[in-house]
Amino acid sequence: EEMQKALTAYDQERFLLNSLMDSTPDQIYFKDQTGSYLRVSNSMINALGLGSPADIINHNDYELFGEDAGEAAYQELEYLLQQGEPKEDVLESVSEDGQTSYWNQVTHIPLFTEGDQPYGVLGIQRDITNLKTAENIAQQRAQQVRTAAEIARDTSGTLDLSELLQKSVNLVRERYGFYHASVFLLDSIGEYAVLQESTGEAGARMKGAGHRLAVGSQSIVGQTTATGAALVVNDVRLDPTYYPNPLLPETLSEAAIPLKVGDRILGALDVQSRRANAFGDEDISILQILADQVAVAVTNANLFTRTQEQISKHRMLHQITSAASSSETVQEALNKAVQGLSLALGNQRIGLFVARVDGLLEMRYHAGYVELDEAPLTVKVGEGVVGQAAAERRPILVVDTQAEPMYVPIDP
Repeated sequence: EEMQKALTAYDQERFLLNSLMDSTPDQIYFKDQTGSYLRVSNSMINALGLGSPADIINHNDYELFGEDAGEAAYQELEYLLQQGEPKEDVLESVSEDGQTSYWNQVTHIPLFTEGDQPYGVLGIQRDITNLKTAENIAQQRAQQVRTAAEIARDTSGTLDLSELLQKSVNLVRERYGFYHASVFLLDSIGEYAVLQESTGEAGARMKGAGHRLAVGSQSIVGQTTATGAALVVNDVRLDPTYYPNPLLPETLSEAAIPLKVGDRILGALDVQSRRANAFGDEDISILQILADQVAVAVTNANLFTRTQEQISKHRMLHQITSAASSSETVQEALNKAVQGLSLALGNQRIGLFVARVDGLLEMRYHAGYVELDEAPLTVKVGEGVVGQAAAERRPILVVDTQAEPMYVPIDP
């Protein structure tokens, strides 16, 4: 009866051990004190690409994996048996072609007989590649968010648009490790996305050449500035519509992120990478946050610049009116006013028409019209923009003279 109970218990233990070794996803193995494998789990046989347990049982690491791996494994076994203490949850990375291919969490437990004689070692390896990858991605995302906050802080400290954009593209390239970064802003009529700042020698050359892309064109920046949505090409070699920039031959993936304030599109942030599939959804989300911050900073810088220009113009106009009011004659006052106004408006052409007794309007005072010094220019009341303004006694603004039928050319 005792023999039968012992055999039954043995069978049960054997069944449980076999079930564990056959079904566990962890790689479990037993070695004797010489380093030869006594028993391994099916998962380890599959991971090593072996056909059956016979391919590994009674073999050691020297025979299976070579001199270097065998010596390292034997030294580890000797250490464990001497110390008599397990080494738990040790992280080991396995590299191929210089890149980490997978991660293992390894536990080694020394085994001794009832007489405390060294017997061997139990090893348990758990593949934690997915967990490690998720951890690395989480750390990368956290770093990207911190970087976005740092860039926002660094760029918000200036109201000079050129300095602001230069800081932005350089920080984006350096902190995120991109191959190239550029900022495009729309022109005054929204027809072209004009390169404002760009990194590296290629960026300097493109900026010097006045590089611009038509809004709505086939380019990535052209599509983004037309639709207001981010556009990503994760492998430019597979996109038949992609036009490579000869100044940036190493680009393998590119993303354009719109610069928007509300529904208003200001331009685009363009980033390029030497790696294919460099931009995931999370990357685009973080870059969009960064682009929104840059867009707000651009708006603030533009508002500050326009305010300063208006203050400068009002200051100049005050000086003009002061100089005109101190003149001894009306003619001198009007001439000073016209010349000063032209200077205040950036050397624009200014003309002051005076009504004559014959009913015509004569440009008597002007600035910027070189060819009008010999023969005075006259227009009829109600004729052209000037005559219409006089007839209707109201200001008239013409934003495009070529599209205005009542415009009479004064200067080609």
